[in-house]
Amino acid sequence: MEIRAVLLMLVALASSPAAGQSQDISGLAKVVAGQPLGKDIATGLNIYRDPLSDVKAYGMLLASSPLPVRDGKHSLRMELHKGDCGKSADWDDCYHSNERVELTTPEKSWIRPNSRTRFGWSIYLPDNWNPKDLSQIVMGQFHQANSHPAFQFFYQSQGGGLQVRRRVDETRDSMGTDVRTIIDEKDLRGRWHDIRVEAYWRNAQDGYFKVFVNDAPVYDFKGKTMSAKRAYFKLGVYRIGPPMDAPNLVVFYDSIWRK
Repeated sequence: MEIRAVLLMLVALASSPAAGQSQDISGLAKVVAGQPLGKDIATGLNIYRDPLSDVKAYGMLLASSPLPVRDGKHSLRMELHKGDCGKSADWDDCYHSNERVELTTPEKSWIRPNSRTRFGWSIYLPDNWNPKDLSQIVMGQFHQANSHPAFQFFYQSQGGGLQVRRRVDETRDSMGTDVRTIIDEKDLRGRWHDIRVEAYWRNAQDGYFKVFVNDAPVYDFKGKTMSAKRAYFKLGVYRIGPPMDAPNLVVFYDSIWRK
């Protein structure tokens, strides 16, 4: 059954699953906002749909074979449409012409200064992934509390592939520094990529932020890695300043972990 038909069935359901449960339909299941993902997808951390994300039936679904799955029985399928924007007490995506569907982590597990962490996840972009515009698409970030992000993983639509940038000393609206491509455009689609981050979170020059893709080192920053009192991990699709004809985007995530 085609994905579009499955999603129409989801919307047409007269009854919804109980809190914390999912209704399976031909390999797709709706993810309830605010409920942590199961251990089949995420281990070592609680990670759930960010309340800032605009909640739509198609936005975040569990997927199983024959759709792409990295490990276990399920992966997480995210879909972003034009106009999928939300707002919180201190930020309004709609006002800033941004769109997102993202995962986030609870405050009790946020990263504190002077700690060492290891995070990992797998990402799959379909063969037909083609944003067709010049907007930036953030696909993972370590965001500082009450401040701007420290590091972001993003796709640059001009053909730059998947990149990392540092924004520790930048403002909320700046583009960042120490930018590097970690997956080339020609290698990005139609396959799983395993990403691992090892970091020492310091408001001093002895910190580090290292990124590995498929076990190969691709990014090695040494220096100040945070300027706020805490930081937290986010993962998903966050489109910044898209044009009116921006297309729908689909991404799969799996094997999300923290150690």
